[in-house]
Amino acid sequence: MANIYTTDVVTTNSIPTSGLLDNTSSFPPLNAYKMILTPKPGEMIQAAQFKNVEQLVQGGGIFELSLNGTPNSHTQWPSKIQFVMSGLGSVDTTTTSGYKEFPGIYKIVFVDSTNPTNDVNWELVSNPNNIVYMWIYFGKNETTGIDSLNDINIDLDIDYHPDPFTLAQTTASGPVLTPIITNFNI
Repeated sequence: MANIYTTDVVTTNSIPTSGLLDNTSSFPPLNAYKMILTPKPGEMIQAAQFKNVEQLVQGGGIFELSLNGTPNSHTQWPSKIQFVMSGLGSVDTTTTSGYKEFPGIYKIVFVDSTNPTNDVNWELVSNPNNIVYMWIYFGKNETTGIDSLNDINIDLDIDYHPDPFTLAQTTASGPVLTPIITNFNI
């Protein structure tokens, strides 16, 4: 059986009816729009357990995990997990922005309510009343706003997994680059 969670929408700022674009480098997004995911009775949930996010609308697609250490990523294990639309930043000469565009949301960030400072020693078992905030970044991409909230109808499919992301799964890794010295003076 699918896990279905109660969600509440909270925003502390008025959302304009046109020209909405959230700055990709700021957290939380300036629109202050978030959904609250509340666990079912007797269950505990955390941000790192929500995976495989997809926009189920025309022009939508799969969200990819944004690794800590990559540009404009807000991912910080264990309690702040960011997803961006697959292909975000890709060149697309058929759009007015010159980049791939999406139906209205280009990024989301899941955050644990009981770990706002993102303490790496935080454990879900010690915080059974945790709820998860899902912050939503509006825009067709990082440079192009949506014309109107009235024109978008977003259907998100978000999978819950009992095994949360690990630190290694959320961190960018790669080869350590050592500069080659070709000349020096004494």
